[in-house]
Amino acid sequence: MAVLGEPSKAGRPAIEVVPQGTEWAAVEDDDDEEDTGPAQRRHASQVFLRRESRLSDNIEALKQDRSLGDTDVEVVVQNSEWAAAVEDSDEEGAGQPAQRVRTESFSRREQRLSANYVALQKGVMMGDADVEVKTENKEWAGLPKGVDSDDEYEEAQDKNKLLWTEQQRRATHDSEVRRRREVRISLSAKALQEQKPLADRDVEDGRQATNTLRAQESFNRREARLSVSKQ
Repeated sequence: MAVLGEPSKAGRPAIEVVPQGTEWAAVEDDDDEEDTGPAQRRHASQVFLRRESRLSDNIEALKQDRSLGDTDVEVVVQNSEWAAAVEDSDEEGAGQPAQRVRTESFSRREQRLSANYVALQKGVMMGDADVEVKTENKEWAGLPKGVDSDDEYEEAQDKNKLLWTEQQRRATHDSEVRRRREVRISLSAKALQEQKPLADRDVEDGRQATNTLRAQESFNRREARLSVSKQ
């Protein structure tokens, strides 16, 4: 018979280890339809007894234990001031880096406080500033109907500006298309009035007319772009 471990401080008894001569077969399955009721009851009884034994041992150990508050604590008098938590080290100057970091942090904090104090001393309170009061000749109309805040009003204004710009761009484009169409119709009507075949026309005059038309169209497009930019 072997003994596993020594009695603990909690008062728990040592555990005995008993060698087993045969292999543990556990509870056989009920495959052969045999009456295994007595074996199951015996196994359940053994499990229950072992559980009760463990509970009894734990209860005895808990009764013997004392709470942490009842433990005697030795109080040691310290002659010097506590220097915060410095890690123990055999090397000299092990606490200097931590102390240097704390000193630098304290210095930076003092500088920030000093700078803020100077800024507050130079600052002017809002109530001391001169405020110009303008007289309004008409009653304030407030926000448009359906608008609850200034942000919504500004957003609506931006949308209206974009819509107006788009409408102007479309109107300018339509005007340019109509103007070009009128120019083409005029040239076609003039050519028909002359009633001359294509071979009888002067090539130089045709080129000059084409160049004039292109220059006029370029000038009109430029004027349209300048008008849109000004608006």
